[in-house]
Amino acid sequence: MWAWKESRSVIRLTFAVRDDSNSEVQLRTIGKAYSGLNDDEIYEMTKNLRSIAIKDSGYGIIVKPQVVLEIAFDSIQKSDRHDSGFALRFPRIKNIRRDKDIADIDTFRKVKQIYENQVYLTNKKDLRSKETENC
Repeated sequence: MWAWKESRSVIRLTFAVRDDSNSEVQLRTIGKAYSGLNDDEIYEMTKNLRSIAIKDSGYGIIVKPQVVLEIAFDSIQKSDRHDSGFALRFPRIKNIRRDKDIADIDTFRKVKQIYENQVYLTNKKDLRSKETENC
């Protein structure tokens, strides 16, 4: 996880999904969230992330992958910006999942499945619209 700092507090989190294509645990980035935490949660998250920091560049920190977040989003799109090849549209932090660990996070396979279902439903809706226009 990568966290950007401003005024000594975390303001943006980069998050990832687990790549389940091989036996080695790898994480692939899929988005950044800027919102969803209240002031107390930002303070707590900042304190927690500093305690597991691997590297601090001054403007951001890289941390051990130990924090699990529940992220709400509107849709998934293809993206060259993240190494997963996908990006979440309008992501926001819904919950800090203290009851979960990295083994419990969503997988790259699930992201692909959600994306493909979303594309299928969009195409199906477009076909219905064209059928209605032709009547």
